[in-house]
Amino acid sequence: MRVTEGLGAVLADLLDHPITSASNRVFTVMRHIDFLCHLTTRATGEAHFGLVYDHADAAAQAVVEPLSRAAAHLGRAAAHYTLALAPSLPCARPTRRARSSSNWTRSMSSPS
Repeated sequence: MRVTEGLGAVLADLLDHPITSASNRVFTVMRHIDFLCHLTTRATGEAHFGLVYDHADAAAQAVVEPLSRAAAHLGRAAAHYTLALAPSLPCARPTRRARSSSNWTRSMSSPS
């Protein structure tokens, strides 16, 4: 899959799976971050591969320029999604173990 095809697939997924319900919010945000990080790595790797030689010609540099810009924008998008992750964590339901330990903590701290 080329980077442009991957970008189209990720954009389609981002639009098809909005971050709405609290039950799957963390999973969806993590999934979007994973996709964006994968695309960023892919674009960066292809740009690096295009400039792997010390004497890259103008044609190679012309191919690498959009990949470099795409990697910067994708990295910025991943950073924005990472910022959205922190507020979505308290909305996630605690696990059964976390609930039982917090009940235990409350019962131990309350005066009898």
